[in-house]
Amino acid sequence: GMCSQVAFIKDYRSAVFDIPSELDEQLQSYWKDSPRIQMKPIKEFTTT
Repeated sequence: GMCSQVAFIKDYRSAVFDIPSELDEQLQSYWKDSPRIQMKPIKEFTTT
């Protein structure tokens, strides 16, 4: 599939998934935020 990796943040309240950048706009046009779930693109991801 198009999603190559999914990772949960340490507190398990967030997740990060990796998709090709050319799909960013398409995914954002389909996504509808809800009171409990929001989606935002990230620019940088670091691990500690």
